Amino acid sequence: MLRKIFWMMQLLFIATALSFSSCAGYSDQYLGDANGSDSGSYVAADNPSYKIQVGDAIRIDVWRVPVLSQQVRVGMDGTFVYPLIGSVPAEGMTVDGLRTYLTDALGKDYLVDPVVTVTLEPGTQKFFVVGEVKQPGSFSIDEKIDVYQAVISAGGFTDFASKRVKILRKSSGGKQVIEINIDDFSKEGRTNPEAVIQPGDTVVVKKKLF
Repeated sequence: MLRKIFWMMQLLFIATALSFSSCAGYSDQYLGDANGSDSGSYVAADNPSYKIQVGDAIRIDVWRVPVLSQQVRVGMDGTFVYPLIGSVPAEGMTVDGLRTYLTDALGKDYLVDPVVTVTLEPGTQKFFVVGEVKQPGSFSIDEKIDVYQAVISAGGFTDFASKRVKILRKSSGGKQVIEINIDDFSKEGRTNPEAVIQPGDTVVVKKKLF
């Protein structure tokens, strides 16, 4: 009984604090409340091994505890602050790993069998296109795209571009270099799974040799 009373007081305090900080504009850790969309980035669904990065926006929902359901962003130190738990070292975790971490932490001292859902918000993951394209830069991954579509996102090839492009990709073994011939890729129906853009990818378009 005492534990239940303590837990209820903690949640009441958190609700009051969050309401105050929202009105005062005090904290930039919290991006929303429990009224956001349940849809997550395609990355979480198609790539369960994706590791959470600095800057990722994450949706956390706790069943029947709306005050703990909110949206957070991973800070430059790789963490975010979450009620009751405090600092959460999210960088490098998978989405499922973070869900397990939060479930265990909440269940240890505060909730009985908590049901936690974690999703990545769309548009928070980036890829980069550099070299012989018309509009090089960084771009959001809002849906599943391949290397050809990535080049189109950057305005397309310049007149001096080689159609042999490279994808620089971070992996557990270090940096991976994937070479794609766009002409062959298009003729083959764009079915090469390695050509699907992943968060953090850099597409390099070199100048063609005359």
